[in-house]
Amino acid sequence: MSPFKFSISNNGTDNLVVWIEPWAHDFTLEAGENLVLISNDQESTIDLNRENNLLQIYLNSSSGFIVQQGGETLHCGHKRKPT
Repeated sequence: MSPFKFSISNNGTDNLVVWIEPWAHDFTLEAGENLVLISNDQESTIDLNRENNLLQIYLNSSSGFIVQQGGETLHCGHKRKPT
């Protein structure tokens, strides 16, 4: 079974916070960075919501996912800025 892959790029000049729901995992992309969302479920679909510098991705999948950048696995809170 081939994984479902989805690429996200921050082409803006400010940080972009990417939220993966329903797991509530966040990843911050600096300007010019990108990441790849990978689900083992071929039947995955996504819903996107964007508001300012926040991108919410609702992954409609029964399986888990991983997030990679440059082949390295990222963890929840990647580059999270303190409030």
